[in-house]
Amino acid sequence: HISHTQTCVYMPSPPSPDASGSAFLDWASSAGVATSAAFLVEPTATEGFGAVAGERVGVGDILVTVPRASALAVFSLEEEMRQTTTSLAQSHALAYAACRVAAAPRGREPWVALWPVTPEGTWGVEGDSWRAFDGDAFRELRRLHEEGEAAARAAHEKLPPDISWERFKLGVSIVTSRAADLVVSGESQPVLLPVIDLCNHRRGGEHNCAIVFEDDHFVLRCERPIQAGEPLTISYGSKENAELLYGYGFALRSNPSDAALLRLPLAPAADPTFGVQRAALTPRGMLDEEDCFWLPLGWSCDGPRWAPLLLMMLRLAAASSTAELIAAMTAAAGGGGDEEGEEAEADVDIDEVPALGWSLLAEACDADLAGSAPQGADGDDTVPYWPHGAASVASAARRDLVLAYAEVAWRRRDAA
Repeated sequence: HISHTQTCVYMPSPPSPDASGSAFLDWASSAGVATSAAFLVEPTATEGFGAVAGERVGVGDILVTVPRASALAVFSLEEEMRQTTTSLAQSHALAYAACRVAAAPRGREPWVALWPVTPEGTWGVEGDSWRAFDGDAFRELRRLHEEGEAAARAAHEKLPPDISWERFKLGVSIVTSRAADLVVSGESQPVLLPVIDLCNHRRGGEHNCAIVFEDDHFVLRCERPIQAGEPLTISYGSKENAELLYGYGFALRSNPSDAALLRLPLAPAADPTFGVQRAALTPRGMLDEEDCFWLPLGWSCDGPRWAPLLLMMLRLAAASSTAELIAAMTAAAGGGGDEEGEEAEADVDIDEVPALGWSLLAEACDADLAGSAPQGADGDDTVPYWPHGAASVASAARRDLVLAYAEVAWRRRDAA
């Protein structure tokens, strides 16, 4: 995992008690954690200490086994902690537990020594550092942070007074950046896992290991052949760059899960009554005070994702009559209404979007691209970690997405 200072200067995770990580693994073994001979802990140039294969690993091989009793989760809290956190969300309850454990490890010192000492992701951004995330490109990131901070502050008010806000914020960051969301006893919950939490992230399809809960143990199992020296990686989930920046402090230039909101000015409504009708039919939260849509953009397996909601909004934006409004709504309903489902996308006829809709989209994309920084202007757009290009990587990834939509929009507009 990556850790950073509050001023967004990149710092690798605190070093293990010894350069090889053997002291940490020795402690883990005493705590009941079993690791295979292929599991090594080594420092990396950009990702702090991480897990690396010491020898070839085959599909299905078990690399790490963590007993339920050695994990830190809501189910493992002591009675005092359990009573204190009864009214809290599981993530906040675990953050409180992390605060207590960090202050009094009680035999967990080698593990706690690898936890970040300053908040990860946007939890560590303060003051002028937020300027790196101005503009529409980071609208979703700011929303995530504001909602997350508001919820954390509300939880903090319910905690004992010796837990300061700064201390709890670090606990929340530890959970956000290191906990795995796993199904335990039929319930999904965040779990902090020693040793396994040294596995770094790779996007879906590129990771080589996965975590499962079986026989009262958390198991790290190989999912594809791994060569000696190759990092042992897991997927943190299908997360867009806003989520990665918020929780971890990095972004991916080539992120198939990335998404963006594009500001789309509507075609003028000559009749005020028609304008009111269009506003009434607009999905909640998608229309701003300047009569502009916030259009959801995303990737599919072969390029831009033409989801039913997006196509409906393009038709609404271009509509000039009540009949066209109703037709747009009817078409979207017939498509299945699941903007993320492949089958629903296939049922929506992209050819029903009029030339004006494509023109509005193309012009909105061009305006967005003209208003955003060129790739690399804010720093190195090839290094995804904070601050060496994290904001720049996210901006460049968003430009890639908007440009892909622009190319299709102009082509269809001209063809129409």
